[in-house]
Amino acid sequence: MALVIAVYGVLPFMQTPVGWAMREGSRHVAVDGAVFIARAFLIPSFFWISGFLARGTLERGGLSRLAGQRLRRVGLPFAVLLLPTSWALTALWAAGRARQGRPLVAAGVPDLSGHDFTIAVGHLWYLYDLLLVSGGAVLAVAVVRALGGRRSGRRALGGGRAASPLLAWAPLVAAAPLAVLLRAAGKLQLDTPISLAVEPIVLLYHAIFFAWGWLAGGARGNDVLAALSRRAWRHTAGAAVAFVALLPALRRSVAPSFTGTAPALAFVASAALAALATAAFLGLCLRLRPGFRLRFVADASYWSYLVHLPVLVALQIALAPRPWPAPLKLAVVFGGTVAVCLASYRALVRRTPLARFVG
Repeated sequence: MALVIAVYGVLPFMQTPVGWAMREGSRHVAVDGAVFIARAFLIPSFFWISGFLARGTLERGGLSRLAGQRLRRVGLPFAVLLLPTSWALTALWAAGRARQGRPLVAAGVPDLSGHDFTIAVGHLWYLYDLLLVSGGAVLAVAVVRALGGRRSGRRALGGGRAASPLLAWAPLVAAAPLAVLLRAAGKLQLDTPISLAVEPIVLLYHAIFFAWGWLAGGARGNDVLAALSRRAWRHTAGAAVAFVALLPALRRSVAPSFTGTAPALAFVASAALAALATAAFLGLCLRLRPGFRLRFVADASYWSYLVHLPVLVALQIALAPRPWPAPLKLAVVFGGTVAVCLASYRALVRRTPLARFVG
């Protein structure tokens, strides 16, 4: 979650316009590369972890517990925060547009208040898609169990030792359908949805990571996590190779004169980057030995996800006219956002009834 905040923090400094609330006058293409790499694994990692935990919930408490938990912890926060988030982001994007004439802000900020964006889901699109993917998983389990019984349903949905050889090669197995989806979209990386309209390719893309995490969960989940930890540096090296292979096509695609679509190999490299970087990131995180402070930050991560974006964008807009160096602006935006998220979690959520829903 800290990396998500950091990525949002550097978006105004990208060379490529991405429709953010504002743009800084000081921009560099290296930021574009860093954002591309981070986006390759951050949201996929969220879906992977969600699939892994969903499988564990199913094994421990059954289908009704899984469905109830997702409705309480995903559906309810999404429903409660959708309109306030939409109003806040619409106002902030309007403020960004209003400051386009100032020296440090370039043109190209989109208007979220038009007819197509009356409800802007913003960063809550992840909850929306996760709710849909989780609902699909619940439905699939129910259908398989109805057709073949509980034991055959467990085998069909990834239980037992049969899935272990497949999971050993999971990043490469996942990369194949990911490449097909990227090629179908004609993009080296999928855009973030901004409305309630379901985007099938984006949904399927992230459902693959959810399914991967689901298969990794269950009775052999600890073995899978140990394997990810052992192979972390191997996956990191593979992700680096994939990015190097992708780099020429990526540089051509952001050139103003570029038209058409990238070569097929570029889509394969981008898919491999996403799968290998996700496996590497999860494996490296598993090597951490969290102490009390890191556990507190982890406990606050879901709440931080829900509330961070309006705070961060407001700080970016407030700092836009100041002639500060980029590192100082980034530090203030990141530190201020994290401080507000953690302080509000401690005051409003921790050891309160809200923790049951967003803790």
